[in-house]
Amino acid sequence: MHKNGHYVDVSFNGNVIHRQDGSFKQMYGILQDITPYTRQEKESTQLIDGMNETVWLIDFNGDLLDVNKSAINVLGYSKEELFSIGLYGIDSSLKKEDIQELVKAMPSDKIQKFETSHTTKYGRTFPVEISSSLISYKNKNAILSIARDITERKQAEKTMKESKELLDLAMSVTNDGIWDWNLSTNEVYFDPRYYIMAGYEPDEFPHKFEEFQKRVHPEDIDRVMNQAKKLIEGEINRFQVEFRFKRINEEWMWIQGVGKIVKRDEQGRPIRFVGTHSDISDRKKVEEELKSLNERLEQKVEERTNEIQHLLQQKDEFINQLGHDLKNPLGPFMQLLPILKNHVTDEKDKQMIDVLDRNARYMRNLVKKTIELAKLNSDKTKFTFSTVSLHDLVEDVLSANAPYFSECNLEVYNKVLETLFVFIDQIHIHELLTNLLNNAVKYSNRQGIIEINAQQKEDTILVSVSDTGIGVSEEQIQFLFDEYYKADSSRHDFDSSGLGLPICKRIIERHGGRIWVESKGLGKGSTVYFTLPIQQKKSNI
Repeated sequence: MHKNGHYVDVSFNGNVIHRQDGSFKQMYGILQDITPYTRQEKESTQLIDGMNETVWLIDFNGDLLDVNKSAINVLGYSKEELFSIGLYGIDSSLKKEDIQELVKAMPSDKIQKFETSHTTKYGRTFPVEISSSLISYKNKNAILSIARDITERKQAEKTMKESKELLDLAMSVTNDGIWDWNLSTNEVYFDPRYYIMAGYEPDEFPHKFEEFQKRVHPEDIDRVMNQAKKLIEGEINRFQVEFRFKRINEEWMWIQGVGKIVKRDEQGRPIRFVGTHSDISDRKKVEEELKSLNERLEQKVEERTNEIQHLLQQKDEFINQLGHDLKNPLGPFMQLLPILKNHVTDEKDKQMIDVLDRNARYMRNLVKKTIELAKLNSDKTKFTFSTVSLHDLVEDVLSANAPYFSECNLEVYNKVLETLFVFIDQIHIHELLTNLLNNAVKYSNRQGIIEINAQQKEDTILVSVSDTGIGVSEEQIQFLFDEYYKADSSRHDFDSSGLGLPICKRIIERHGGRIWVESKGLGKGSTVYFTLPIQQKKSNI
C-alpha cells in the first residue's frame, strides 16, 4: 500500500542470513515496483479478449494457460471446461508429441502456421488456420496460438477447384483454343490446343498480334479489326467474328472467334481481351454445299415456274380461242331456236326445243365466263382505276337487278355508308357485286334477306355480302374459289358455270385485295368478304 492509500504491484526478491550455528539472524530483500508491466499485461489481455479469432496460450506440453472470450463463444465451452479438456479435447488430431515437435521447429522470432480443425461442444467440426509464436507469459515460456475459422475460404477453394475441374473437363472435350491478347504489350497468348488446331509447334506460332494478323485471310482482316475496334470503343460488349486463318500447311481454316474485355486501366481503357477460337471449317463446308444446293434448287424452281407460267398462258390462250370458236356458231343456233319453236305445233317437239335452248344458253354462259376468266388472267387486260362512292356503286347494281330480286321475293339492303370511297376499276367491281348477289339469290331460300355492308380498316375498305341461304360446310369453303366448282352438286340448273367466284377472286387480286367466305354451317347462311383500296397504291394491275 502506498502512503496515499492505493496499491501498487511489486516484486520481492529476498534472502535470509543465518548465524554460524544455523539459527536465523536476519533477512534482506529488494522490492521493485512492477505496476507498468502488470498494466501492460492487463491491456494485452483486454486486447486479446476483443479479437474475433480464438486465442490460446499453452505451455510446451500443450497444457492450457489461458484463452480469450472468443474461444468460449465459438466453441460453446465455459472457461473451466476448456481448462479441463485442454487443447486436445477440441482437436483430437493433435498429440502432445506434435506440440513438442512444433516447439522444436518453431523459430523464436517467426510465426508458424498450419491447418487443423476444431470441434465445438455441440459436435460441429470446422477447419481453422493456426498461427503460433513463442512468447514469455508470466515469466514462463509459452505458445501463443491464434485460430481463424477458414470455413468460407475452404468452401471457396473447393468451389474454385470444382470450377477448374469443370473447365478442364470442358476444354478436354472440345477443340476450341483459348487466346489472351495483352494490348499493353500487343502480345497474344494461345493455349496448346490452339497449336494442335492450326498444326503449329509452340515456337512456330506467332505471339505478336501483328504477326497473327498476317495469317488472317486478306478478305477477312477488315471484318476482324472492325469488331475489335467496336469492342474497344464500347459499341459492343462481346467480340464475335468468323474469319479464315492459314494453317502450317498453307491451307485456310475457318475460325469463329469469341471474346470480351476482362481488364481495363485506371482510365477505363481496355488492356486485355480473352476468348476462344473454334474451328468451324466443317460447318462452313456444309454451309457452302447447302448454299450451292439451294442455288441449284432455286434455279430449278425458277425453271419450273417459268414452264408453269408458260403452260398457264398457253391454257388461257387456248381457252380464249376455244371460247371464240364456240361462241360464233352458238349465235345463229340460239337465234334460230325461237323461230323454229314458233313453227312447231306439237307440244313434245316444243319441249325438245326448250331443252335445246336451255343447253345452248348454258353453253353460251359457260363460254362467256371462260373467256372472261382467261382475260383476267392475261396481263394484256388493263384495269382503269378511279375514286368511286361505294354506296352509289352498290345502288346501281341493286337497281339493275331489282326485278330479279322481286321475282325471287328477296329483301336486299344496302348498308354501305355514303361517306365511303374506294379506288377501283368500276366496271369490274360492278361485275363482281353482280356475281356475288346472283350467287346469294341462287342459294337463298324464298323470302330471304341479303345485306351489303362495308367498314374502313386502316387503308382498306372491308366489304361483306351476307345472305340467309343454304350456307356451306367447312369442307366446301376450301374449294369455293376453284374453277368449275359448285357448292351444291345436287342442283342441275343451267344458271351456274362454277366460274363466278374464281372470276371474283381474280378481280379482287388485281385490286391488291383478298376475298374469302365464312359460314356457320349448312342451313345457316354465308357471308363473302373482300377488301378494296381507299386510295391509289402500288398493285398488280
